[in-house]
Amino acid sequence: MAQEVSDLKKVDDVSNDEEPYTLTEECQLMGFVQVKKNRKKEFKSRYGVISYGTLFWFKSSSDVSPCGKFDLQSCKISDVLEAEKKQFVIEIQNQQSIFLAFSSLADKQKWVEGLQAATSKDPVESVDRKVIEIKKQSFGIRAKKHLAGEFVTSKVGKHVVKNMMNDDLNSLIKAFNFIVMKIDGKKKADEIAKNITKLVTKAYLLTENKKLADDAFLAADKPLRESFELMIKCFRGKRRVRECVLLEALETVIESLKKVEKIITEILHPFLTPKSMFRLASVFGYITSIEFLKKVFSDEDLDEELDKLIDAMQYYTQFDLT
Repeated sequence: MAQEVSDLKKVDDVSNDEEPYTLTEECQLMGFVQVKKNRKKEFKSRYGVISYGTLFWFKSSSDVSPCGKFDLQSCKISDVLEAEKKQFVIEIQNQQSIFLAFSSLADKQKWVEGLQAATSKDPVESVDRKVIEIKKQSFGIRAKKHLAGEFVTSKVGKHVVKNMMNDDLNSLIKAFNFIVMKIDGKKKADEIAKNITKLVTKAYLLTENKKLADDAFLAADKPLRESFELMIKCFRGKRRVRECVLLEALETVIESLKKVEKIITEILHPFLTPKSMFRLASVFGYITSIEFLKKVFSDEDLDEELDKLIDAMQYYTQFDLT
């Protein structure tokens, strides 16, 4: 159980609401996005599918019928500033408008490319569910149950999280939280911490209820360990590596973290709502930002927090879980 939590701690890390997958002409792109129909509405987490010249969205990836669609042929796609609430937002316009929000810049770019390609195609009335099912089956997506989201913010839920995470993991998350607070403020730090807590708790309950095997997250250990080991090398106390070396190393760190994200996404996808999957993507999107990582490893004001984070990483890498 402690091992799973260690792997899942990786959840602080994102991007991507399940990273979109390029498919066929019939189903060019699919993944979790947030959708609203006008500026005054609130965003809703949905499972989006681009098929030919139409964007469909579903309440969950297991739904048969879409809850909305938008014809993309000849549409105009533009960036939108959403105050402080959302950072990666676009508006799609024809005679009407819809707005999509994404968990990271990389995720946004993939979707924009898919949407732009669809603007030259004819719209369709329905999406071919067989194409979606092929992808879903490849990830074993057959379960329809998901855990109640409110549990993890209750007193009982918080108690479970505290007891199931050892001191070293708590120290790592706490050090990371302090770094986020110093870079982007308490509000962002609280958001990331809440998302991590919810995800770790749900993963823990899935294993406790035998919905997942005890070693389900073991596959995430190797890329997680690789990212930790490289970050440890990037930080040498007061002796800092050259910026060009640092940037190259951080790009490799990001690649490893994205592998962790993909593994965790595939494992949890059958059991979580679009909102929870978007939460996972948001965490990974945040920590796999090159701007964020560069700030963490180059700002001397963060040395104290980074020292603690590196110590926790070093402790983790001492033990081989395989």
